[in-house]
Amino acid sequence: MEKTLDHENQVLYNKLGLHWRLARRPVDLSYSMTEYVLLLEMLPKAPLLLPD
Repeated sequence: MEKTLDHENQVLYNKLGLHWRLARRPVDLSYSMTEYVLLLEMLPKAPLLLPD
């Protein structure tokens, strides 16, 4: 699953300036259940022109 996520990030989402990944989060305070949450992160844009 990790390889699929990395491939999707490289092919589509990184071109759009986004990075996404799955993170495990506890559902309640007792930590008896966890859920997977999709996290979207903005990648910093590279400047097109650099000053001399």
